[in-house]
Amino acid sequence: MRQRRTAPVAAALALAASLGLSATASAAERPAAVGPAPVADVPCGAPAPPDRDGARWTERSGPLRLYGGTSTDCVIYGIPLPSRYQVNHHCYTRDRSGVSWTFLRVLAPPRAGWVPDHLLPDGGALWPC
Repeated sequence: MRQRRTAPVAAALALAASLGLSATASAAERPAAVGPAPVADVPCGAPAPPDRDGARWTERSGPLRLYGGTSTDCVIYGIPLPSRYQVNHHCYTRDRSGVSWTFLRVLAPPRAGWVPDHLLPDGGALWPC
């Protein structure tokens, strides 16, 4: 009886492995069903995108630079922040250079802006804008 139950699971895992799929995904990986983010430079001062990520607020510590668009030439918001604060990812996009950026909100003090994903310990938002 035990072999019958595990055989379909083993077959599914073998199929997933042959397709290059993994049972676990790192935080930096994007969901396969969503697809890559379109290249869309967000101009400085553009309105906030909708919260597509659906994730809960998570606690963070350390420095965080929130830019007013997907360029380090945009104004920096959110400095200084307390030693511990909560953030909520909304979505991500890629700039013309291929750099992935996440739009996020800080709960208190209230701040919002864009952060390059390579600077976020969790890799950024999972859903494209």
